[in-house]
Amino acid sequence: MPAHIDPDHHGLAAVLAMGLATIALSGTVDQASGQALLNMAQVLIDAGATSFTLDMSNVTLLDCAGIAVILQLYSRAARHGGEVILHNPNRPIRRLLNATGLGTLVATP
Repeated sequence: MPAHIDPDHHGLAAVLAMGLATIALSGTVDQASGQALLNMAQVLIDAGATSFTLDMSNVTLLDCAGIAVILQLYSRAARHGGEVILHNPNRPIRRLLNATGLGTLVATP
């Protein structure tokens, strides 16, 4: 049964099921929201998460600090044998991911 986790990190909420954590992001992913994401990721790892799906449907801006956060999350997931999937990034964010090479590290179905 999925566990819903909301440790009150900038309004982030997550669902954890069978080692996969799904986190819905919105607005700008920057240093402040990124730190909240990493804090939540640690809570989820402690609860058994190995892989992460980040729902990017409502993300309007991903800055360089946000890219760094996704790289850190990728590193944490990889240490646990998992992966990071970015779900539904908009076209400008997808172009940014490809331009920075991050698109080759994380899946963007």
